[in-house]
Amino acid sequence: MTDPFARAQGRGCVAQVLILGASVALVLGFVALAVGAASLTPGDGVARTAVFAAVFFVGVTAVAVGSLTFAASRSKVLDAGFARLGIAGSGAMINLREYHGRWQNRAVDALYARRGPMLDVTVEAHVHGALAVGTRTAAGEVLRGAFGMTEVRLADPAFAGLVVSSADPAWAARMLSTPALRELALRATHDPTGRELRVFALRPGAVRLTRRYFHPEAVAGEVPAMAELLAAAGRAAESLPPPAVPVALTELERQARTAPSALGTKIALGLVAGVLLVTGVCTAGVLLLSPSVSRPRGR
Repeated sequence: MTDPFARAQGRGCVAQVLILGASVALVLGFVALAVGAASLTPGDGVARTAVFAAVFFVGVTAVAVGSLTFAASRSKVLDAGFARLGIAGSGAMINLREYHGRWQNRAVDALYARRGPMLDVTVEAHVHGALAVGTRTAAGEVLRGAFGMTEVRLADPAFAGLVVSSADPAWAARMLSTPALRELALRATHDPTGRELRVFALRPGAVRLTRRYFHPEAVAGEVPAMAELLAAAGRAAESLPPPAVPVALTELERQARTAPSALGTKIALGLVAGVLLVTGVCTAGVLLLSPSVSRPRGR
């Protein structure tokens, strides 16, 4: 069977090719329109050049504004679903939307990214360990090793098409052998369409569900059910013994839940500052060394 991640990337490549083709066609259309308008303009070359530039600028600006408006409206597609939980959406970025609030006396945090798309929902729970159950992909194998997670081999045939990971395999196996949590994990990762990538996870202080490559309109109506499933999983996990070595909630993970856009901005600014610093140091080094390198030797 083809890797689901590879299938999703293939669909994304096709979409990007179509978008690129449409963009090129629009630009060529604006050029043709601007040339036609300029050719019909009486006067010298300066007047015709001004008309050409004005028509082309107006056309490109209209498309840019329309694209941004469309993206901003599409990023709000899940607002109605979270409104049923009493949680309003917010977003400082066009393609991202955040949701933060309380529901059934538990904190709910979610991030929706229009590109992908991707939805990450966490519901507060007194969990002190970490495990993940998700769609098996080649990319997941790489990420699991990078984050120090070990694959947990379960005899349960219901998990045959999934991959279970944890830093504490024995604890994860005990957790998923309990009927309540087993059923909820399987429900959370079941995708009837066969096109999604899903990861259900127990994390320090929360239960989490991540979904990628779905139809946003369909998912909007599923938001309350997702929250209910995660809350039920949290209650089930809270009733079970914690791992022998508890996993602490890091400040980075806490910020990723409660303020993902702000954290992303900080990381981006940090990367830019790092690049500028390295560039500045390299440039200063070249300038300091260049006189000694280029100084002619005495006779």
